[in-house]
Amino acid sequence: MDVAEIVERGLRKAEALGASEAEIFIAREVSTSITGTVKGLENIESGESIAASLRIAIGKKISIQTCILSRVEDIDKAVEDAVKIARVAPEDRDWVSLPKSIGKTPLYYIVDDRIKKQDLDMFIDFVKRGLEKSREIDERAYTSEAKAQLSYIVKAIGNSNYSPIESEKTVFSYIVEVKAIENSEESGYYNYYVAPTLNEFNLDKVVEDAVKIAVKSLRAKPVETGNYQVLFTPRVFASILSALIVPAVRADMVIKNRSPLKNKLYSEILSEKLTIIDDGAAPNMLNSSEFDDEGVATMRKTVFDRGTLVTYLYDTYTANIDGKSSTGNARRTSSLVYPDATNISSATRNRVYRFYIKRY
Repeated sequence: MDVAEIVERGLRKAEALGASEAEIFIAREVSTSITGTVKGLENIESGESIAASLRIAIGKKISIQTCILSRVEDIDKAVEDAVKIARVAPEDRDWVSLPKSIGKTPLYYIVDDRIKKQDLDMFIDFVKRGLEKSREIDERAYTSEAKAQLSYIVKAIGNSNYSPIESEKTVFSYIVEVKAIENSEESGYYNYYVAPTLNEFNLDKVVEDAVKIAVKSLRAKPVETGNYQVLFTPRVFASILSALIVPAVRADMVIKNRSPLKNKLYSEILSEKLTIIDDGAAPNMLNSSEFDDEGVATMRKTVFDRGTLVTYLYDTYTANIDGKSSTGNARRTSSLVYPDATNISSATRNRVYRFYIKRY
């Protein structure tokens, strides 16, 4: 099924049923998962799905619906149901409109033909190699599970104000779970790689790092209660940023008075040594896309500049409330469209992290 054609069909149906505005988002995903355990290659699963997300407006009455499509005609029923719900929904006094303009940001390293074609021999070999590698590195370690997942995604979106736009993307993830055993001690660690392409994938490095930490953890001891200087790995630091900072800079959380950063724009919040960036167009990053889930072009933006909060993250709805422009951060879930981070990073370079690792 052609995703852009489904969008156009849905928009025509919504207009015929009297919707004042309609937005149709379609995503088609072809995916394969390959799993291996200590028993060897265990499972290969492949599948295809087409998901639809609809936002219908009748005046200020809004309906957001999602569904899975089995055939093109299913979009007609989905639109009919969404229009019926919109007619009886309460008015949203903050509603202004769907996006009035769209765009696509040119991206690099977002589609990998090896993943798109899904020739499985190479990926099966990745799993088999992951199962063997741990024991080669250290006889105390073994891989309990190795898993490769690959997806090819095509998405299209259009609304009453513009014709559909379309983009494609690939995603590859690889995870190894390593166990280490020595005498009566046992430990474990998992490591992973996830990105749109294989450009930076190094299977040996993924397994080696997992083995290294699993083996070192055999000698782990409880830490006494006290005050310590803590050095976070880049991956852990990114997780902390996502958990603590992202909800606070989402414009919907700010508007609902659920953020401690309300009315804090241009205030110094963090250390002046810290600059935080959200970049939805970064090459070979998991959450990069040519446009967000409303069709607004993604972009690189500084959220904290040397510790000072300089912007919130907006979708069209929250931007209209604040009299701003969308920052290209719209995300769709089963029943919501809301602003969210894409690829959060710190301007602090890895050389600082490496310096402290060597020092301590």
